[in-house]
Amino acid sequence: MGSHAHRHVLRGLGSNPALPAELLRPLLECKVPGRVAAHLRENLPDWLAEEFAASEHEEVLLWLAGTPNLPAEVHRALAPHPEAAVRWRLTRVADELPPDVLDVLVTDPDSQVRQFLAKYAPAGPLARLAEDPDPRIRELAPRDPELPDGLLEELATDPEARVRRAFAGHPRLPLTYLLALLADDDARTAEAAGGNPSLPVSEMARIIAAAGLGKSVE
Repeated sequence: MGSHAHRHVLRGLGSNPALPAELLRPLLECKVPGRVAAHLRENLPDWLAEEFAASEHEEVLLWLAGTPNLPAEVHRALAPHPEAAVRWRLTRVADELPPDVLDVLVTDPDSQVRQFLAKYAPAGPLARLAEDPDPRIRELAPRDPELPDGLLEELATDPEARVRRAFAGHPRLPLTYLLALLADDDARTAEAAGGNPSLPVSEMARIIAAAGLGKSVE
């Protein structure tokens, strides 16, 4: 069997659902990265996960980082990995990550990693991400139902229109901030404020009357 064909046979073995877990180890020692058995995703043995985490093959690490039910030590090994692609793949299992690993990812130097974390993380880290320098991350903060009032008000007056727009429809937005957003220079932000269900009916009626569209609702 030629080396090219042999390589493909090994890749096939790596995805064979009948391959025992212990036989995956030798595949890490050859130059056939990443074609690990998908059937092990839900029940990957801890010892094998730890060996995968020490692999130099990025394809293996990318697969591993997005695999659920990993030991905390594997998460800790992957969180500071120099390849951003490995770190952002780790955010896909953010709801399983220990707090210290979330702390590492919240301050990741790559804004895309922080953005993915804001999408996938449980509410806890979002309060910290709400103060992120990247507006694409700040605008995701409304996902946190317990976002502190001070941050809510701060983000409703954010210098970036896309952030203000994300908060214009927030049901906990204080009325004074909501009224200010109705007059926002960004038309789509003002539109989002008009669609906020917390807007008092009296204010709705005033807006309609001001537009000359009919009598004010009493």
